[in-house]
Amino acid sequence: VPTSLLQNFIDNVDQLVSMNWFMSTTRSKDIAFLFSGRGYECPGYRPVIFEFTIQDSIQSKPYAYIEEWTKIDGEEEILFTVCSIWRINAVSEKDDGCWYIYLSNSEVEDQEANTLAAYLMKKMGSTPNILTLAYFLYERGN
Repeated sequence: VPTSLLQNFIDNVDQLVSMNWFMSTTRSKDIAFLFSGRGYECPGYRPVIFEFTIQDSIQSKPYAYIEEWTKIDGEEEILFTVCSIWRINAVSEKDDGCWYIYLSNSEVEDQEANTLAAYLMKKMGSTPNILTLAYFLYERGN
């Protein structure tokens, strides 16, 4: 990630962050290392591993385990939705050459995302599909 973004996470420990993009993640630490940038020098960027703690007691489920649809065998992919809100628990650099950002899901909801989702459900119908997703991204300017 860009060094400036990493610094934002460091400066905001114990605060909330909203991810305004889909996050493709993995349950496999080896796969995470492959995507982290570890071992590659790129000025202005640092290798980062995001570690998520999911509290089952929280009602909203902003993620889906999509292993059966992924193109990479053994990836154990989990997709987190746009506008999911996380608490930044800690940020630390480890001896393995990566920065670790520890996040946990939050009960706080993004009102803008909820309003847009309700609008899309009303406009597009009751069953979300790939067109609903495309329209959602279009409405957000992505």
